Amino acid sequence: MSINRQSLEARVSYEREFFDKEAATYGDDYSVHFNYEEALKLANIRVADLKGMKVLDCGAGFGELAVWLGTKGAHVTAIDVSPKCLEVISKRAAHYGVSKNVTSRLLPIEQIDYENASFDMVAGVFILHHVMLDKCMPQIHRVLRPGGKAFFLETSANSKLLMFCRTHVVGRFGIAKYQDEIEYPLTPRDIEYIGEVFDGRCKVHYLPFTFLRMIDSHVFRHKIRPISWFLSTCDRLIYRYLPFMRQYSYFKTIELSR
Repeated sequence: MSINRQSLEARVSYEREFFDKEAATYGDDYSVHFNYEEALKLANIRVADLKGMKVLDCGAGFGELAVWLGTKGAHVTAIDVSPKCLEVISKRAAHYGVSKNVTSRLLPIEQIDYENASFDMVAGVFILHHVMLDKCMPQIHRVLRPGGKAFFLETSANSKLLMFCRTHVVGRFGIAKYQDEIEYPLTPRDIEYIGEVFDGRCKVHYLPFTFLRMIDSHVFRHKIRPISWFLSTCDRLIYRYLPFMRQYSYFKTIELSR
């Protein structure tokens, strides 16, 4: 299926349909399965600082980050293009008793319309590689208050080997494919552009280092514990003893300062 990545209407229409279908089969587990504290530490943001903070969660998906932030006392505005995802966010917030702290709204990240300097922090999990950076990054910069921070957990296109596997291997030979047809890992040029928008105040971190673990997630699907342990251990050793390899992690955290 070919999607026009230069058309905001095409992107929103495709991803609304895709994630509405995902949300429709979500089930009744509204637990938050990830602790974002370590990611925040990479951006020099302490959990204690979140109380009372105004946060914009971009492409909030099923709301795990938004609700986690809400449980720490932040006032979160969660935006997404999928109405069904917003329903899941509302149910998850109610499950944790933080409905007053989490507000959701149907809005593409490219059309952020809040006033200048409206938020203390802007965040997102695996959203920038879905969107039109030239339309959304200036808006993120604009709505972030001076002194505020943004952080995004993202995929990376730095490894030619992983990109070859992503293009020519996953989805074939019985190997799982998790991405949709419009997303693309962030390239070095994308990071350069983001840095330009933020006047050079852009740092990239590669923890958790993820390289060999991609074999586990796509081939073994975390079903064989000894293999999962072995591949995770190898990734940790690579990160510790082969620092030049860190840039080839499939995941990275982007830290931005206003």
